[in-house]
Order: sequence, then structure tokens, then C-alpha cells
Amino acid sequence: MIIRHNNSKKTKIGKDSNSLPPDLQIEILSRLPVKVVSRAGSARFFLVSKLWSTISSSQDFIRSFPSHSIQPHPPRLLYAVNNIEKQNGFYKWFFYSSPSTTLVEEEIIFQSSISRTTCDIWSQSPSHVHYVNGLISFGYDEKQIITSPSTGKTIYLPKVRSRKQIIRSYFGFDPVESQYKVLAVCMSDKVGDYSKVPSSEHKVFTLMGREGRVAQTWRMVKCNTSPHCPKTNGV
Repeated sequence: MIIRHNNSKKTKIGKDSNSLPPDLQIEILSRLPVKVVSRAGSARFFLVSKLWSTISSSQDFIRSFPSHSIQPHPPRLLYAVNNIEKQNGFYKWFFYSSPSTTLVEEEIIFQSSISRTTCDIWSQSPSHVHYVNGLISFGYDEKQIITSPSTGKTIYLPKVRSRKQIIRSYFGFDPVESQYKVLAVCMSDKVGDYSKVPSSEHKVFTLMGREGRVAQTWRMVKCNTSPHCPKTNGV
């Protein structure tokens, strides 16, 4: 109960009388830029309203966020370049976005910088790169990295434990369970042509479970078919 004092009278206001309907709050949040929502959803919004923090971090809101935009965003080009850090020898990725490119003296001018992230990996070039719903997966053999160019946040998955010589990774989204998953295909022989190498082990890492918790381990998936070769870059 809130009591407001005035010179002439006291006004009593119920604790729920000044709250906005949930649908209206969702509409307000959906009109904010995606960068503001993604960065402030778990911290800054919590200072304003616990409900806002819950809404902005919920999977339903994240999935429906683009459809609530006032105007559809035009397609943009995403550029990713990396450079080695002299201090520790690790590679840092820089992400740039532009609706178009401008050529000046045969050089591409990037109109806006999104973010940058440091990968604690000694290798310069990842073995496999995949893009799903604004997230990028870098596969460095047994090391897997997921990064968000819009926020610059990066998570490192546990190492894939296998005695096989080749580990090829795939990144995809399961719309049924609303989960992002990484598939690691482990193969025996190390040759240049992956299409000729039969897979023998399959491990899956689930980034987001039904209860919103991130998995901590890879789980082995039993494949009932005979040894086969991957033919696509998606799951």
C-alpha cells in the first residue's frame, strides 16, 4: 500500500493500481532496439522492474522480438575479421555490420562496428563456422565457441573428449524443444576429404534446456545407421 501526502489530503493507492498490463509491457520492450534489450535485460531492467527483466530474458520474447519491430530491418552484411593479441598470443574477432559496402580506393569501408570478442585459442582459423539466429559457432577441433556479434558475449563449451583424430562440429536450432545444439562428429582417419571419412561417434551439447539451464557436458548419441559421412553444414 502506497500513501501519498498532500497539503490538504492523503491519497491511498493500491499496490497494483498503477501497474501496466503485461501485454502492454511486452509491447513497450519490443519497441526498444535489440542491442538495448540484449545488454540491459538481465541487469539494467532488473533495477526498473523484476518483471521486465524476466520478460526480456524469456525465450518466448527473444524468439518473437523481430516480429514486434515497428519497421522491418533491411538486410545487413556481417563481416568478421580476426587479429592476434601480442600480449598472450590469442586471437580476437572483430564484427562489423553494414547495409551495404562503400569502395574507396579498392578498400571496403565498414559503416558500423558491432562488437569484438577474444577467443582463447591459439589457432588462427577455425575448422568449422556456422551461423544460426544471430549466433556464430566456431569449431576448433575439440574446442567449440559460441559468440553473439550483437552483444560481444562468448561462451566456451567443454572440450570434446574423444580418441578419434577428426572432430567436425555442426550448429543448429531445435524448434520443437526451443534449444540450440552443437553436434560433434568424431571420425577415425585424418584425411583432407571429410566426405570419404565415415563417422563413428556422435556427441551433442545442448546450450539451453527447457528450464533455461545451460548443459555442462556432452552426451553421446547412439546412431542406429551404418557408418556414414556428413554431407551438409547444418544440423
